[in-house]
Amino acid sequence: MAINRISSPIVAGGIDDGLARSWLTCVHAGLREEYSNTRVLSTLKPPGPGWNYYSVLVGDPTGARLRLLLNAAGRLVAASDDAEVPAVGPLDFVDVPHRQPFTDGGFVVASAEDLWTELAGEHLAALSADDLADVDYHRPARVGDLLFNWFD
Repeated sequence: MAINRISSPIVAGGIDDGLARSWLTCVHAGLREEYSNTRVLSTLKPPGPGWNYYSVLVGDPTGARLRLLLNAAGRLVAASDDAEVPAVGPLDFVDVPHRQPFTDGGFVVASAEDLWTELAGEHLAALSADDLADVDYHRPARVGDLLFNWFD
């Protein structure tokens, strides 16, 4: 999946608790299918002042921890390594470990490669003036920093 254009609603994120519950169901399905010893370690954190995405922390018995992310406006799922990474950006994007439950649930799964892609003009063409002002002010470097942002 190449992310070439980003729309204003996706940058804003949005709150959709019903969609978040569906996503969380997919999180649990992925853990059951792929990683029997991996557990959900946190409650669902909704978008709020400073970030535009839902997140939940998962971990395995070795201590490895991963943050699974949802941008509800884009139905976009991603993952970030949790080791020494701030709760909000910049995130250390990694591939979502088990994509199938999310795609079966109607979500779009972003690859780490796409999220680490350097932000370019082609990505910004569909943004509103307000979103472009946020980009100018916060200066996100990567596509993922814009899609899973920590703007005010």
